[in-house]
Amino acid sequence: MPEVAYKLVNGFLGYRVGSDGSFWSIKRGAWTQIRPTKGADGQLEAGMRRNGQLEHRLLSALILEAFSEPAPEGQVPRHKNGSYRDCSFGNLYWGFPVISQVQVQDARAKIDMRQAEEMRHLASNFIDDLSKRYGLDKSQVRRILAGKCWGGNGVKRERGRPDRLSDEAVMDIYNRRLSGEKAKSSAADHKVSDSLVWEIMRGGCYAKVTGVIQRNRREMS
Repeated sequence: MPEVAYKLVNGFLGYRVGSDGSFWSIKRGAWTQIRPTKGADGQLEAGMRRNGQLEHRLLSALILEAFSEPAPEGQVPRHKNGSYRDCSFGNLYWGFPVISQVQVQDARAKIDMRQAEEMRHLASNFIDDLSKRYGLDKSQVRRILAGKCWGGNGVKRERGRPDRLSDEAVMDIYNRRLSGEKAKSSAADHKVSDSLVWEIMRGGCYAKVTGVIQRNRREMS
């Protein structure tokens, strides 16, 4: 494994970040690792004190600022593998916010995206509680709630859509392919097959995320 590098957080005395995504503060003259908190949108946040006031910053932004450069105008931290939990420097890059077809369609909704993420977070906690209560794996709980086993209401997931790809991961694959990057590259980063990348691009799966109308490969070539 590569050696972990550390850099001080600019503007905040007594804090540093590691290239492995870790967050540290000085206590009694020694560096102590601090566990980041999860924000309402699921991203990890670092709490730091400055002039007696507690401030929260995205851990991913602190790491990019420390190891690369300040955020270019209009860009935000992006995660190559789509996981907010992985804030290692190699998994991060500055990029423009993802605006999917789902967000466009939800513009007239009564809630905003932060509230939607909050709902997903609450649902995740609910699945954790059910898993512990009944002694089941989380995947089993999800299958039961989706009606895929033990009776249920017959609700099915979107055909061809793997559960483990987040919307951000899908849009990352989609945008990188649109920019001309080879399918193998994004497929390798997200640990999926090349064929799934093509399915995403032609609207064969995750169409609700990308907004792509299904088409065949001949039309894409």
